[in-house]
Amino acid sequence: VLDGNADTIKGREVTHFIDEPVLTRFIRFEVETFVGAHSCMSVQVFGCAP
Repeated sequence: VLDGNADTIKGREVTHFIDEPVLTRFIRFEVETFVGAHSCMSVQVFGCAP
């Protein structure tokens, strides 16, 4: 489980680096908790070819 930011102030980004290489075909992100009536999430995934 990766933690995200807990506020709505623009510019407060959370970055995670995964130490071990991951070989996958799909990545799924699931919002576990949110405040308000709707959830909203923006995700960028960067990788490199083997």
